Amino acid sequence: MSEDTFRVLKGGCKVEELGIEGAFSLHGVITLYAVMVWRILLMKLLGRQGPETQAEVVFTYGELRALRAATDCRR
Repeated sequence: MSEDTFRVLKGGCKVEELGIEGAFSLHGVITLYAVMVWRILLMKLLGRQGPETQAEVVFTYGELRALRAATDCRR
């Protein structure tokens, strides 16, 4: 994994704050977050090529709603 991947997992996804115990639960969370991290990093790359790129290029409407809800509940 790259430093960017760990940065997104720790900073953006707050994976350390989840307090997960047990390998099975951690595996599920990391699997889900790996997909999110990949898409976030793809969005970052696309944004460098075209700053006007919309998030809908990478995420579905439902995924964006879920991400916004998850972000709002942490504030």
